[in-house]
Amino acid sequence: MKNINKIRVVLAIGSNANRRPNIENAKLALQSLFEDIQFSRIMRTRAIGIKAADFHNCMAIGHTDLDYGQLKEACNTIESACNDQAEKRRNGIIEMDIDILEYNGTKHHANDWNRRYIKILYNEINQQP
Repeated sequence: MKNINKIRVVLAIGSNANRRPNIENAKLALQSLFEDIQFSRIMRTRAIGIKAADFHNCMAIGHTDLDYGQLKEACNTIESACNDQAEKRRNGIIEMDIDILEYNGTKHHANDWNRRYIKILYNEINQQP
């Protein structure tokens, strides 16, 4: 099997500005990092914890040989390429947010796993062949 020595990763992807193009650009960039990445459908959700426009969210599952730090840096680079900036974030504008929810069996962003849309999208994508 091709992915036997690779690390399983679960990502959460979201945007509330220029939503559809930013999600599509992030997906293309992520495809260059994961040869087997699969994406969930895109779901529109309300902002949580900030006063902001609705988000488009999706999830991805794939395998990588990148270590956690390298993957985090790559995700930050993709966010920046989508014009995500700290000043915009302070004003509730999130061009792109990519969170590593699971890396090599270890869950991160514990509160996110309790969000309804994460549960729904994860269950859908985790059942894909």
